[in-house]
Amino acid sequence: MAQAQPFTPPRFSPIRVRLLSGLALGALALGTFGPLLVPLDGGGGVMTMMRGLGWLLAAMVAVGSPGWRHVAPGELDERERMERERAVAIGHRVSGIGLALLFVWTLMGQVRDLWMPSLGQASWLFGLMFSLHIMMPAIILAWRTPADDED
Repeated sequence: MAQAQPFTPPRFSPIRVRLLSGLALGALALGTFGPLLVPLDGGGGVMTMMRGLGWLLAAMVAVGSPGWRHVAPGELDERERMERERAVAIGHRVSGIGLALLFVWTLMGQVRDLWMPSLGQASWLFGLMFSLHIMMPAIILAWRTPADDED
């Protein structure tokens, strides 16, 4: 009986991570904000497929980028470890600022007559925010890495 090979995640180059992250952000933004602004289709099938594509691309960025790739202890040198930690810190800071702005928007919505999403719209917006939170360290690391590290 053959032994199963352990799963090794793909190793994408920074250019590929940049491309995938841009496509993921575009698909997630179009699939999330499109139905909020203009009801393009009655059942929401096209926009749901766009969000699904965006989530798939976001998962590819998260799994195949150097920012989230599993490394053995001692595999990274000090500079690489510091870059990785800084990308995570910046990603969490950006996500925190986005969540704080959403919180301020909801507080202002109680005082003023501002647009507030319905329960379904809020769940899609939360999904977009979660996807961005997952992708952010990988995106930051890919955009800070020199582009000559091609596959």
